[in-house]
Amino acid sequence: MRVADHRKVAMGKVIRRARTRAGLTQNDLAQHLGITFQQVQKYETGNNRVHFTVLLDVSCMLGTTPEALLREYREVVGDESVVEDDAGRDDRDIVRLMGLAHQVDNNTRKAVIELLAARVRSEKAEDEKG
Repeated sequence: MRVADHRKVAMGKVIRRARTRAGLTQNDLAQHLGITFQQVQKYETGNNRVHFTVLLDVSCMLGTTPEALLREYREVVGDESVVEDDAGRDDRDIVRLMGLAHQVDNNTRKAVIELLAARVRSEKAEDEKG
């Protein structure tokens, strides 16, 4: 059995609250997403991780934006719950980046992705030299 981590549980709470505010059942949301209501339950309880593309679909169905859901997520997890990875990056930066990416047009988003990809390639090349 999988153990839910605090981030998955927090996102599940956000989805459940938004679904409830929209007056939808788990089955309603599941039908729109093309999944079972059991999968929605797993998202809402934090047993399964919500992929960003699912979050996009959920926000559309619930009449909100991914940024609004991510803002609510940040409120649920709070600063003390942010976990840094081995490289010192934290969840707040990733959540903020996703929210901002949703607000710009596709061309700008693609340009930012290419910029980030170039930076990653550059850092990898430096690491290989180093």
